[in-house]
Amino acid sequence: MAGFEVPGDNGEAGYFGGLVEKEIDYKAEAAVIATIRQPWAEAFCRCGIWTKGYGRPKNSGRCHHHSFCRLCSWLDHGKLIMGSFGAVTRTFHRAVGRGLQFLAVHLSVRDNPANARAIGRDLTDDDLRILKSDDGLYSELYQSRPVYIDGTDGNDDLPGLWTCQHVSLACSTALRDVYKRGLIVGVKSKLETAIQLCPTRALPHAHAIVTASASMDAQTLAEELKGVMDRVLQECCDRLHLPLFASVRVYAIRSAGHLEKAAMYTEKVIPLGILVRQALSRPDARRSDGRFDEAYLSRLEHGLENLHDQIDSISKGFQAIGGELGTVRGRLTLGNLRFGKKSILDEPASHRRYRTKKAAKQRAKRKAKRKANR
Repeated sequence: MAGFEVPGDNGEAGYFGGLVEKEIDYKAEAAVIATIRQPWAEAFCRCGIWTKGYGRPKNSGRCHHHSFCRLCSWLDHGKLIMGSFGAVTRTFHRAVGRGLQFLAVHLSVRDNPANARAIGRDLTDDDLRILKSDDGLYSELYQSRPVYIDGTDGNDDLPGLWTCQHVSLACSTALRDVYKRGLIVGVKSKLETAIQLCPTRALPHAHAIVTASASMDAQTLAEELKGVMDRVLQECCDRLHLPLFASVRVYAIRSAGHLEKAAMYTEKVIPLGILVRQALSRPDARRSDGRFDEAYLSRLEHGLENLHDQIDSISKGFQAIGGELGTVRGRLTLGNLRFGKKSILDEPASHRRYRTKKAAKQRAKRKAKRKANR
């Protein structure tokens, strides 16, 4: 089961041994997810167990639930980010040599316009402190979750999900807009949803690494992004179940080490273990005699069961709900941060082989399709 270290035949660390060496906390959510009665939770529990002869013969044994599984998140995305943006790569210095700079961008929303600001400045060591809750790199962890998406006790979670989708649309539109206008020349972004349980509340937002000319001012870029986001949110105001206002932070990155930390922060899982612990620590979780309230635990259980589908509907495209939004996706890569001839990134050799092989298959499919249509 994912979350348990499987030993090898001679007692050495098994499939998960590499995660221990890299200090990836793959055990944190296993106990919580194992209690969820959903097919995706069962797939998570089997993640990492090679299943030849069980189910599909070519099944890799991984669940690919990247929003929850630390193993799949690391192998499919985190490992590639480290190999492309890591401090030991040439990426940062290559960009500087070409007159470019890296910037870390956080796009979010607030329900109070007084707290919705555009902040742009250099990233400092102090911003990397996890406890810096005002405007540090990790300060989004401390913000309230204003969007209500709780579907338990007969509540309708669709208005909240539509709201999250339109916030995601605003984030993607803002990044595409400044790219098309030439304010930035490369984008690598990911849409995320911060969660609070019992009741389930959400804070949709996006993290991005962008490249721009060395002369681009971080504050100017922050104001441009906020302007586009506010315009989209205003246009969609009749589809939001509460007024929301754009909050943007842009940090100019001045060292390869800071680039690595900012890039790795864009790829993380929803910490269900922490969320459940927070929910159970609230006063209303217990009765007057000190025991846990059964109705509260039931709401928490149903909230966990619904969470996977809710996150998928927000981050994996909007056709299922609110199809008029088009094809906004959870990940966006543009310009010189897209692997290829014009990329400024170091590309791991294994990924280059995978990419070229996949491209060759696509070309062969298109060729066969053209031949069949003649």
